[in-house]
Amino acid sequence: MEDIDVVWMSRAKQEEARQKKETSKVLFNSDTLSDVKFVVRMSQHGGNDRKRGKIAIPAHKFVLSICSPVFFRMFCGEMAETSDQIDLPDCEYEGMFELLRYIYTDEVCLKENNVMQVLYLAEKYMVPSLTKRCNIFLNSNLDTSNVFSVLKHADLFSNDHLASDCWYFVDKHAKDILSSAEFFSIERSVLEKFVARDMLNVEELVLFK
Repeated sequence: MEDIDVVWMSRAKQEEARQKKETSKVLFNSDTLSDVKFVVRMSQHGGNDRKRGKIAIPAHKFVLSICSPVFFRMFCGEMAETSDQIDLPDCEYEGMFELLRYIYTDEVCLKENNVMQVLYLAEKYMVPSLTKRCNIFLNSNLDTSNVFSVLKHADLFSNDHLASDCWYFVDKHAKDILSSAEFFSIERSVLEKFVARDMLNVEELVLFK
């Protein structure tokens, strides 16, 4: 009988969690009961920042606070933010929208043109499960045109797992990377690490030339 009670309680908790998540989905990007708005730059890929407009995304302090320690300190800490409108000049609409989508629904729509912004926000607001999803997406979509820009981000945020994936890709595709346009714009420190690696899949003479 005790085992049945345990199973029932487990299912009850699962159902409660499901219902809470369904409620969160309804509130996502909705003005209903919203008590804060994030003002961010409109995403404009390849455009001029000065021409970008701004847009406000509605949210709910309670939902954000229970999902992110950064949001918790922002809204519930000693220096809690009291304004109902918060300007985020370092955020673009697509990135912030996907961060909030994930917090409210456990779903995220990652694309090549938004994943770096989403990863930045996942790390900024300390949402490790979203960081993991971004890492998986980036690892699956690394190529010679983006590997060094991804590596730069990984180093900036001490994301050792992602950095390791980048260097593994570099080792494996060294010959192609040497002829890529991005290779000629990498920083000197990265170049020094590159030529010092022992696992590069390229002949030394080719590397020297």
